[in-house]
Amino acid sequence: MLNLQAVTQSTFGCPYSIVTLVVVIASATIGCNKSLLRNSALAQAKTNEIKAVGKTNETPESTSKDQSPDWTEDYATALQLASATNRPIMALFTGSDWCMYCKSLESEVFSKPEFQEWARERVILLEVDFPRVTTQSSGIAAQNRELSNRYAKYINGYPTVLFLDPNGSVIGQLGYAAGGPKSWISKAETKLR
Repeated sequence: MLNLQAVTQSTFGCPYSIVTLVVVIASATIGCNKSLLRNSALAQAKTNEIKAVGKTNETPESTSKDQSPDWTEDYATALQLASATNRPIMALFTGSDWCMYCKSLESEVFSKPEFQEWARERVILLEVDFPRVTTQSSGIAAQNRELSNRYAKYINGYPTVLFLDPNGSVIGQLGYAAGGPKSWISKAETKLR
């Protein structure tokens, strides 16, 4: 029988538990930073949108139907946009790099064109993330802790989606729900009425 501790000790010079930990951390770091992926995709989409507008004289709105809606991490910006557009804020409280249901909600609902079209028309998207591996700026981390404290009575776990009016008052609450974007949007609409 293979002795994993002996093999890793002789190969890597450390006990297998440390090697295992390094592998787990590395794999979590490689594929789980939803915010960075979303923001880099958003930056590319914005660049493409600007190029397309410059070439065809179309408005940005007419070229962005197939692109994901903007997510912000800044609460003040979300409040300003909500006030200016008279749309509610959809605040996603998430653990993007460790929470299984958060990842499921992202892949089953938020990444789908049906949700993206609905979100562009109905809500201002705010991500309030509590990652364990991914680093955040100290300002965003502090803001997210403050928001978690402010809305603590509505947050029983992750993911929690709070629908907020332009003043930041809660008007609805939702979480992960199986069934894809159509089912999730239907539930969200009942919270927004």
